[in-house]
Amino acid sequence: MTVLSDRLAYPNLSVCFLFETTAGERLIHWTAAAGGLANTWFASTIAGSSRTVEQVMESGAALTERASAALVDANAGSWYWDRATARIYVHCTGSASPYAKSLQAMIQFYFTDRAGRIYNGIYYDPRVMNLPTLSMRVEAKFGDAPQIGGGKLELSNQDGFFDLLSHLDWNAGATRILMAADDPLPAGWVYAMPPEGAYTEPGSVGAYTEVSQAGALVPTGDLSLLRNLATYAEHDVIGTWKTIRWEKTNAEFVLELEERKGVLKRKIPTATWTRDDWPKMEEKSIGKVKQLAYGYVYDVRPVCVDVEAFRFRVAGHAVYDIAEVRVFDGVTESWVGVPISTKDAANAEFTLAPSVWTPEQEIACDFVGMRNPDGTIMENPSDVVADLIFVQAGEASAYKHSASFATSKTFFELGPDRFGHDVVFLSPGIHIEKETEVATIIGDINAAVGSYLFNDFDGKYRYVAFNPPQGNTAMPFSGDREIASFEENIDTKDVLSQIKVEYQIHAMRDFKQVYIAPRPSGQYFQQFPQAAVDVMERTPLHRSSDAAYVGQRAVRMRGEPARMYRARVNWRGWTLLPADYVHIQRPRGAVDAVFEVLEIKRSLANRMWVDLILGDLHGMKNEPGHWTEDAPVFPASLGGGSAETWDKNWTAAQKAYARQNFGYWSDDNGFADSTDPDSYNAGVWM
Repeated sequence: MTVLSDRLAYPNLSVCFLFETTAGERLIHWTAAAGGLANTWFASTIAGSSRTVEQVMESGAALTERASAALVDANAGSWYWDRATARIYVHCTGSASPYAKSLQAMIQFYFTDRAGRIYNGIYYDPRVMNLPTLSMRVEAKFGDAPQIGGGKLELSNQDGFFDLLSHLDWNAGATRILMAADDPLPAGWVYAMPPEGAYTEPGSVGAYTEVSQAGALVPTGDLSLLRNLATYAEHDVIGTWKTIRWEKTNAEFVLELEERKGVLKRKIPTATWTRDDWPKMEEKSIGKVKQLAYGYVYDVRPVCVDVEAFRFRVAGHAVYDIAEVRVFDGVTESWVGVPISTKDAANAEFTLAPSVWTPEQEIACDFVGMRNPDGTIMENPSDVVADLIFVQAGEASAYKHSASFATSKTFFELGPDRFGHDVVFLSPGIHIEKETEVATIIGDINAAVGSYLFNDFDGKYRYVAFNPPQGNTAMPFSGDREIASFEENIDTKDVLSQIKVEYQIHAMRDFKQVYIAPRPSGQYFQQFPQAAVDVMERTPLHRSSDAAYVGQRAVRMRGEPARMYRARVNWRGWTLLPADYVHIQRPRGAVDAVFEVLEIKRSLANRMWVDLILGDLHGMKNEPGHWTEDAPVFPASLGGGSAETWDKNWTAAQKAYARQNFGYWSDDNGFADSTDPDSYNAGVWM
């Protein structure tokens, strides 16, 4: 979001929306190009003056655009679109015939809610019937089912425009929504409208033609309606959405949109162990998926890819190390460690001596999974989530918001050990041996480490670790002019007084470690007749210290009723994203607290207000701990002055600010001043 967000406050602002929608066109009929273009073929396309070819895909991979058919002929894996003839020229990779490939052109259509406009030589068709309401959201509880935001785009089909376009692969495309403001004309000037039907680019000569200084005669019409139209560069991207389905009637064409993270519904891994690749592999593993593993995993069954050579593989990718192998001794009914003859971590492979294993025996292995590109262990949650999305699920890396992944990666790094290796906090240990939705795997990670994954305005994936800020860094909203409504909802059904965390899963021996975190007050304050217990099953954690942290955090967060808030805030909320933080100050109800944004719902037809679903920092409220300056002072708006030592004579606003932003030494009961109940400040380190 750029300058537009600073202008939304003006009630007479004229807002324009642009909708840039792509769809896939299958290219199935090809003609060999003439004129000495020996390697080039062309296909006709529906693209014309009001639409463009944005990309050509070959079997799912993007080809490189060139400036001419001649350059296409000289470069395999490239394409060129000739607008004048509506032809797409392609030189396939490996100079293969296009009939041997799956080729698809990505056609971009241009729509607007205003009278037709031209930007960059493209006509934006005024077909938008109703401005959609679009939502973006994250999970209210770590690890809940992924929340996929979206909405509907309704386009006019009264003239049959879409009747010949429903064969396109609309679900292969996306819609980017842009928003800008048309400024009122500068004071002292009047403008003449261009001739009817003379569409010209806003900002260029003829969009509105300057006539004279004030007082000159102008064509008939209401001058108050004349505006200086926004240029294309003045539009902000306010959302990028994938198309998941569509419907067409004689009156309208409706695209149902959702966030890009719908791709997380894909299942991984997809590669399988086959007899063709391994003629001597064990029968029981034929057709099973090639395992994926991250971090330290225990007691998993390797695949014997050659029973005659006693050759095993633990994953379908390179691993960091193979640590230990055990076989089951049927005589003693126990698992016995055996020596590894050879191991090849680059191929996730090891061999055993014939004397230590027979094909009838069960076998188990401990190993360390995926490597980073630099050869280190991939155990930072940020790296693991990125690999799952952009490598395993095949999402384009262009949709990665690198800064958020980098920030979260830093959050999970504690620093180097004595050998110079990074020590990672909440390091996951994950073994995937059957097809599983990517969303399920990432949900398990989010539940364990306390993180979110969502798409931003540009459709990029952001990965954010839960790390509440100091109150003065959150976007503030106060008073009725900025907060139209504020509602509270309390849910007590999931309140806990004890939680069990299962970790370090041992598959072959069928057991796991368990950490139990009690919080009796969760039972007593809710008048439960007995302990309310929940189990975090098979968390992807392998260290006892991490399991203890997660258990203590979870029982603290869920030991209180879940509090959710619905707020309607003014236009400044347009810039917010899920997992952002807001500071709400509302005299009614004496609300003065920092809240986490869980969902944003923006009605494009009502730009003055934004609807939010807020959380109370998962029950932490004002308690997350922060590093603060040694000698804090209050801001001038609260009178200034030192805030270094808690003072029971401070105003309620000063006390709230102090709790949200500063830290104080407390007594054993959590009070900074034992004589002041308002000084309760039991900081919790995240």
